[in-house]
Amino acid sequence: MLDSQLDDKQVVRRMILKKMVFGVDKNHMAVELAKLALWLHTFTVGAPLSFLDHHLKCGDSLHGENLDQVGRDLSGIGVLFQAAELKRLELAAVHLQNVADITDTSIAEVHESKRLSEAADAQLAPVLSLLSFWRALRWLIPGWPTVKLAKIKDETLRLGLAELLSGRVNLTAALIAPVQKGDGVEIKAVNSLLNQTRAIAEREQFFHWTAAFPTVWTHPKSGFDAVIGNPPWDRMKLQEIEWFAERAPKIARQTRAADRKTLIDLELKHETELAQDYRQAAASCDAGMRVVRESGEYPLLSGGDINLYSLFVERAQALVHSRGMIGLLTPSGIAADKGASEFFRSISSTGRLAALFDFENKKYFFPDVDTRFKFCALIFGAPEWKFPHTDCAFFLHRGAEILAPRRVLKLTA
Repeated sequence: MLDSQLDDKQVVRRMILKKMVFGVDKNHMAVELAKLALWLHTFTVGAPLSFLDHHLKCGDSLHGENLDQVGRDLSGIGVLFQAAELKRLELAAVHLQNVADITDTSIAEVHESKRLSEAADAQLAPVLSLLSFWRALRWLIPGWPTVKLAKIKDETLRLGLAELLSGRVNLTAALIAPVQKGDGVEIKAVNSLLNQTRAIAEREQFFHWTAAFPTVWTHPKSGFDAVIGNPPWDRMKLQEIEWFAERAPKIARQTRAADRKTLIDLELKHETELAQDYRQAAASCDAGMRVVRESGEYPLLSGGDINLYSLFVERAQALVHSRGMIGLLTPSGIAADKGASEFFRSISSTGRLAALFDFENKKYFFPDVDTRFKFCALIFGAPEWKFPHTDCAFFLHRGAEILAPRRVLKLTA
């Protein structure tokens, strides 16, 4: 490829994409569509598509573990944590930094980006296995990791976990091995436990931010410069109508809850495949809500009937560095609901709230959402930010109304 085919502006755009843009979604198709959109945005005639797999990943943004914390948890129950595992993150970070430094202006560079990314994945695989195992234990054992082994009622689970944490087993190696050899009761219990935790991790798609993106946490101001998004506005508990709409429309169309329950009970009675999926989905929602409350990761917004958007707000706070900024589209309840009052006070009364723009839907923004529904653009900073005032506007119907001076209030903390 001739150098004349790429100017500095085009190269800079491609480098910004590879170095600075990160994204996570639980829906694989959403991740692929994001890659496509970004590829098109930075497409350059004569140059191949940039390699983005190292920064756009699939997983559950709300459920993951931090390696340092897991190491402390293991030490707390008497298991020696291998410091060498921390070195894996450093090696992976080096590989991924090299990926980010390659411009991808030739096929050879794209292939090199892919090779280095795969080398990083190989370093991270044992670490991710350990973190997913730890998160899956929270799913299986209420109160984990503070609960004592002797308190675990399931004997097979208790035996398997005791063996894995006994010191006789290399925990990291055991987690990536396909099966433990032997016919003893303890080994069978270990294999049973590993099968359960692997199945949970695969189904729930746990995403461990600090391990998945090690380059973001290897400098003094660790964390992202900005976190932006439009998180789901759904309650965390299983929504029967929405769940059955895709799988059994006849059940979803029942206007009376009693009629819907009758049809569901019929499926459960006959142990159909749909019934098994429904039971698993309901159990997964219940376990997810319990883990959210027990983990301590969402201290301000995990009470009551949890809405997913509120968890994303707290997750965003944990992901930005001390001078980072957060911009999210959320229901306006983040500023008005009683359950969100402690959180909103923490940003509005401390000078951290940059702007709150409240909109009525009116079918203009989201055609499938009720016209009476209110949402807002919530923009706030990490703890080091202190804004002189907050820009506020309410009952907006168009984005352009933000530019009208008489519509915007400037409020001090």
